[in-house]
Formats: sequence, C-alpha cells, structure tokens
Amino acid sequence: MVDYLIIGQGIAGSMLTWFLTKANQKVFLIDEFHPNSASQVATGVINPITGKRLVKSWRIDELLPFAKNTYTELEHELGIKLLSETRIHRIFSNPEDFQFFRQKNELGELPENIKPLIGIPACFQDAHLGGIEIHGVYLLNYQFLLAAMRKKFLENNMLAEEKFEQEQLHFENGKVIYKNMEASKIIFCEGSSAGSNSFFQTLPYNFAKGEALTVEIPGFNQTGIWHKGIFITPLANELYRVGATYDWDFPDALPSEKGKAELEKKLKRAINIPYKVVDHVAAIRPTVKDRRPLIGVHPENNQVGIFNGMGTKGASLAPYFAKQFADFLTTGKCLDEEVDVARIISAAERSK
Repeated sequence: MVDYLIIGQGIAGSMLTWFLTKANQKVFLIDEFHPNSASQVATGVINPITGKRLVKSWRIDELLPFAKNTYTELEHELGIKLLSETRIHRIFSNPEDFQFFRQKNELGELPENIKPLIGIPACFQDAHLGGIEIHGVYLLNYQFLLAAMRKKFLENNMLAEEKFEQEQLHFENGKVIYKNMEASKIIFCEGSSAGSNSFFQTLPYNFAKGEALTVEIPGFNQTGIWHKGIFITPLANELYRVGATYDWDFPDALPSEKGKAELEKKLKRAINIPYKVVDHVAAIRPTVKDRRPLIGVHPENNQVGIFNGMGTKGASLAPYFAKQFADFLTTGKCLDEEVDVARIISAAERSK
C-alpha cells in the first residue's frame, strides 16, 4: 500500500515525487521510458524574458529562485551538476525588432536584465542589425536530472518500468487498485499521453510537435545561447542544439524531413559558416490554451489527480508547482487559481 501512485517520470512526475517523498509520503511510479518524450529531448532553458514583447516571464520572480534552490538541493542529493547560469544573445532579425527595443529602452520599460548586445561575431548573418543580451538565464541538464532520479527511484524500489494500462485501474473500498498495487490516490503526470486519459477529456490541450537538431559547428566557439530566428544552444565539443519548431498539425511524433528542412533553413539564415547535422529529434509538447499548468484533483473523484501542461517551461514551472501540489495533497493548502484544473473543468460543466 502506497500513498500515491504516479504515472509518468518526466520533469512533472519526478518533481512531484521528490516533494511528496520529502513530506514523508510513500510514492510509487509507473513509467515506460520514451527517449523522444518532451522531457527527454528538452534543452532545459530557463529564460526570464518572454518572446518578442521583451517582458518578464509569468511569475518568474517566484519561480526562478525556487527552481534554483530545488536544483541545487538535488545536485547535492544526486552528486551531479545540473544547473548553470548563462546568457541569451539575441540578434535582431529585422530593423523593426531594433526599433521596438529602442522605443522600450527610451521609455524605461525594459526589465533590468536586458542589455544591448555588444560585439556580434562575424559568423552571424546581418550582424549590423544589433541585438540584446539577456542576463540571469539558466540551463538545466534535463537528461542528467531525469536519468539520476530514475536510478534513485529504481534503487529504492519506487518505479516500475512498464506501460500504464488504464483498463487495469479500478477503485474499491476507498482505495486505488492497479494490478497488484493499492494506493490512496493516483496522479497522472503523462505529458503528451494525457490526450488519451479518460478522466480528463475536457481539458483543452494544444499538443505541439517540436523538432530539433544537434549540429557540429567547427570554429563557432561561442559561449552562451544564441538566437537569430532560432536558438543555438551549446552542448559540448563543438556540438550545439538547434531548435525548435512548432507544428500544430502532425501525423506522428517522429522526426520529419519537413522539420529538418525548416531548421536548416533558419540555421543558414543565422550563421554563415559550415555545419554538420549529427542528430535529429522530435517530441510532442503538452501545451495548454491559456499557457498555464493543469494541476489538481478530479471534481467527481478526489482519488484521481493530474499534474501536467508544463509546455516549454517545465524547468522553471515544475519545482514550484510540484511543491504547491504536494502541500495541497498532504495539508489541504489551496492551489493557485490560475493553475487549478477546476478552472477549466468547472467552466466546461457550466457550459453544458
């Protein structure tokens, strides 16, 4: 008998398990490893600035310090380096981007961590357009984190590496029964697999396929993350991650020639030196229409919960809201209304 049965060991399931365990709860996970899941292929950038509007990301002043503290604690616990501070060097793609930046700068409307970009390397196209430098950016090694946590869960007999079969799930005498396991609650942290979850059919997912390349760029030798129509993120030994695409209409989750062509086209517009593609990955992101996570319990069965919808910001969102959800589950502390799944389920019920 466990307190919580968690389905999925991506960033959401791993963080929730971490905080529930810290609250002295007994947790068991079920996860069928997928190398092309969103968490497994994510770059792990925590960017305090959102998009072309050059404004702070939603609640980043709360999310970032909490994420830093959590990952630092995990570094000590797991004995590995996970988080590093970096910068994003964003080169303007057109004169309009420069004019927008200049106007906001003159009006004093820019966040303090945005500075003009000085000294753009000659390997970039149209370097004369200028750019900005975003400070206070962090890079999380998703793959190290998830692999280390998976190893720890397996060593502690907390994880079954298998596909979850919903038809094997039922409820009996106030207990969650799955095969030969019993739990008080089941929490779904399934990522893009949530589309087939019968408990939460009314949730407005916008599944987006993203593709990225790993490329070798001899002589590039640039530190930090560079962006000119596409992100170029350093990995190691002249290898860089280039991405990512957004495709809202896709037949499958596999890397496509269309996606590769789009990425290479953008990369050639960004740099003027040779490169070599060494890998091509794809994954489905579980994004939500209002860009907020989906957290809470089912209104008709409080033994069923969900922790999902992190989208592209899982590295910053997951620690903070995993702690909040763990507090909700163990102490009854309220969830933030902006992330509580009741905001959507209640609206769906009212519209009937």
